[in-house]
Amino acid sequence: EDMGYLLKPHTSSGRVPSNIAYEYYASVFMQNEIKTLHDVEILENYFRQDFDGLEQILGKCVKAISELTSYTSIAKMVKDEKFKTLKLVGLTDESIIMVLISESGKVKNSTLHGYNIGTQEMIVSAEKILNEAFVGKNMKDLLQAEKAVIERFEVYKNLIEKVFEALKMSKMEENNLFLCGEGNIFNHKEITKISQVKDFMHIISEKESLKRILDNDAKLDINITIGNEENGITEDCSVVSANITVKGEKVACFGVIGPIRMDYTKVVSVLSSVGNVIQNISQQQIEEKGSKEKING
Repeated sequence: EDMGYLLKPHTSSGRVPSNIAYEYYASVFMQNEIKTLHDVEILENYFRQDFDGLEQILGKCVKAISELTSYTSIAKMVKDEKFKTLKLVGLTDESIIMVLISESGKVKNSTLHGYNIGTQEMIVSAEKILNEAFVGKNMKDLLQAEKAVIERFEVYKNLIEKVFEALKMSKMEENNLFLCGEGNIFNHKEITKISQVKDFMHIISEKESLKRILDNDAKLDINITIGNEENGITEDCSVVSANITVKGEKVACFGVIGPIRMDYTKVVSVLSSVGNVIQNISQQQIEEKGSKEKING
């Protein structure tokens, strides 16, 4: 109690673990209790289907985790995809449709208004120039190089400025956070007060905060974050998360958010098993894609 691991909420109560105690238990004692799930084969069958990119995999991932743990599950893509090609199509005399296709096949469409197109030859020329600047780069690299790209192609300055405006808007609107089982919190006896429910609902409604909680640079396979004022999680809750890496590169992170007295052993086992399955699937997809491109080449 003097060390802060046990608390006495009120005079007539017994001692209960503090957040420091839960954090210590989760990071030290629990490691000896982690067991691999026996139903890994069931998980593999659950995910064994054709997925059109990482987004579909993560959508399935949060559903599986929520069902297996009975907690709210979250996932987030962190890989900024590289662009494969850019297309410009004249719509009217003063509007153009821009189509961006990523290396994974993801498509972004934007309509650019207020630009005097001129001739079809100008559109073709602008498309060629933009492809030189865009192909093989990701969104982050492009936005950082915006000024240099505009200066390099001064003759198309107005058009390129509108292209970058559309890129920024598409990035703002992009929703790469996946959530499932939001109502599971009501099934746990640890959450008994209306104020606790309100705090929890506030956390999961703050999408940007959830992304920051998930997107940490910890080197551990499993990361456990106990709620406090600094990290934006209510003190009644904690987040257990893990990263998905493919060829040494982090492409996504996922986890669960639930009561501070959650079943950490079960949660970690589920996350470990699901993570291994997803990494295997992602790796297989990359290898298959590479083989197809080699054959087609």
